[in-house]
Amino acid sequence: MSSGAWAQAGAAPRDELARWHAALERYRSHDWDAAAALLDALIAQHPQCALYRVYQERIMALRESRPATDWDGITTFGTK
Repeated sequence: MSSGAWAQAGAAPRDELARWHAALERYRSHDWDAAAALLDALIAQHPQCALYRVYQERIMALRESRPATDWDGITTFGTK
């Protein structure tokens, strides 16, 4: 998106994107509590966004499976 388009979009989409990036950063660094809290806030404001719910579900699964310390946030699927 060009800088002009961002200016026309207003602050709300930029704020949402910044909060998503913050949640994703916490997710990738294994800070599940902080990532989940940021995602909860995003879901409250954007309940139609399925992506945020997908990451909430992944966090629940990762809390149980405890990925290796060198896990980089990438999910590999074994089936379609």
